[in-house]
Amino acid sequence: MSTITGVVQAKSQDGKRIKVNDTWYSVYSASTLTGINAGDDISFSFVQKGQWNNISGKVTVNTKGNYTETENVKINNSKVGSISLDRDRTIARQNALTNARELFIATIPANEVVSDLEEVAEKIINIAYKFENYTTGDREKNKVLQAFKELTENDGQNSSN
Repeated sequence: MSTITGVVQAKSQDGKRIKVNDTWYSVYSASTLTGINAGDDISFSFVQKGQWNNISGKVTVNTKGNYTETENVKINNSKVGSISLDRDRTIARQNALTNARELFIATIPANEVVSDLEEVAEKIINIAYKFENYTTGDREKNKVLQAFKELTENDGQNSSN
């Protein structure tokens, strides 16, 4: 058994493999790598079996990397309104764009000629963002985050009085 320390360069879509120091390491269950993201400095033991590097035991996060939910990662789907930012987010965005286009087409008078395609694309994308924010729960999430921010700001002002 060998031990390795390094920064996570990538994480597979299924959450079962991570790339550290230009080498891929895998686990049997994705739950072993829950909370591990690209940019994190980690340590773990592994066993090499043939061409496979199998992580053995616990993965320790030495330092969390600078990582945000807007990056291409899996989010914990047990949280209400959360969505994976890879495959699921792509599907949600494609669906929003398709339906925005359909809505836009349905609202154009039959005899109207559209000449400015950039303007049309911008209008469709703006509608798609509204659909996406609704269907993914981003709208509600942003409202909760804003309310929490206001609450903590007010709490900070009250405690200083």
